[in-house]
Amino acid sequence: MISGPKAFSAAVRLRAAHVAMLALLLMLGAAAGRAQAAGSISFDRVLQDLAAVRSVDVPFTETRHIAILTEPLVLHGTLVYRRPDFLEKSVTSPIQQRFTLNGDRITLVDAQGQKRSISLDMAPAVSSIVGAYRALLRGDRKALEFNYWTKFSAQQDHWQLQLEPKARNLSEVIKRVVIDGVNARITRITTEQANGDRSVMRLQVPAGQGG
Repeated sequence: MISGPKAFSAAVRLRAAHVAMLALLLMLGAAAGRAQAAGSISFDRVLQDLAAVRSVDVPFTETRHIAILTEPLVLHGTLVYRRPDFLEKSVTSPIQQRFTLNGDRITLVDAQGQKRSISLDMAPAVSSIVGAYRALLRGDRKALEFNYWTKFSAQQDHWQLQLEPKARNLSEVIKRVVIDGVNARITRITTEQANGDRSVMRLQVPAGQGG
């Protein structure tokens, strides 16, 4: 079933932003691995190494804290990134759902198997979000600092990156993302939504990926 732009609610815009952000974070993890191998972890080095990442495919566990739920929702699935513009988040448990950004097209397949798809040209707000993230996926520091307030810190083998969107259409969806890592490994990704909901994702890029 192909639907128009009105069918893509705020929830779908959130998924688009979140999937793109997760692709960036997967690449950050791979880039941090190369920076650590070189003997140091720095923001500039991590961003520089982003451009070398061609693909990432990794399982995840995500815990969502949602105001309307009495208990956290725990999701399991797989994240996939393929350069230059393929991003996919597949949830396998406790429901099955797939969200894909492929070229100029966004597709959502829900738990009932119903498919919704739209061109980015028909959804300017979503296009703006995806365009900003794709600039980040190229390791473009100017784009990063144009679109986000950033704060990077490191102490011995621990490091943290905080991202806060500047653009209104993105800040209306995501308030802040905090990425914590140790050496070459991302240990936690916390996404705070503008509506107060929060998700915590744990993942590990297997050795040999991200090259």
